[in-house]
Amino acid sequence: MAAPRVFSAAEISSQAFPFFDEIGLVRTTPPFPEFGERLSLEQLGEADADLIWVSGAQGPQAALAVLERNPLWASLAAVRNGNVRLVDDTPWGSQYSLPALEIILDEIIAGLTAFAS
Repeated sequence: MAAPRVFSAAEISSQAFPFFDEIGLVRTTPPFPEFGERLSLEQLGEADADLIWVSGAQGPQAALAVLERNPLWASLAAVRNGNVRLVDDTPWGSQYSLPALEIILDEIIAGLTAFAS
């Protein structure tokens, strides 16, 4: 699982949430002290996973457009298999409140349910 968040046309983060471990979900990235690691778009392959959630400060469609311009994007497993989910950046970008974590968890469950179908 990966959750790239687009900050700008040149910078993304690969977010990793502590509760992924708590609910037994396997992450493709190690845990980071600040819940994510800043990546350049040249490092996009490091956010590879079977299932990807995309968010960004300018909205999920704008974030997706930035990612799609990167030649590495089409090579990611989730992209090739149609397992990319667009999510609102408000909870995914803040993630410091219980309501935000509940929204994120609901979106993770929906993504995993669709993935398993």
